[in-house]
Amino acid sequence: KGEDIESELDSDDMESDEDSDKDSDEDFDEESDDEDSDEMPDLTPIPTVEETPKDAAYWKQIGGEHYKKREYKEAIDCYTKAIELTPDNAVLYTNRAAANMMILCYKEAVSDSDIALQLDKSNARAYFRKATALKGLG
Repeated sequence: KGEDIESELDSDDMESDEDSDKDSDEDFDEESDDEDSDEMPDLTPIPTVEETPKDAAYWKQIGGEHYKKREYKEAIDCYTKAIELTPDNAVLYTNRAAANMMILCYKEAVSDSDIALQLDKSNARAYFRKATALKGLG
């Protein structure tokens, strides 16, 4: 069930699994000139909303990364920060709705879907999210 919603996230938000695999493989396949090197790959954690403010596209991207890791509350926080910066972006609301549905917050998902539809009446994903959330409410 979660996989269906995850696959429906806006394609601008997340890179494909193939792209992710390529990036991951490149990070670990690089050979070092120094065979005795104890360097570890960069394991820097994903920034949280409390850190230095960035633009909406940045928070949208970070939200997508959290979503892919099934860190839905963190994804919601990032999408919220992006919405604060660009409240007229319907995609941000549909993505936050998807994350809310994953933690069974259906009322919030309906609300986000409604806002997305006010901003863009042709947003098919917003209709889908709203219908799915309403079904979850019973």
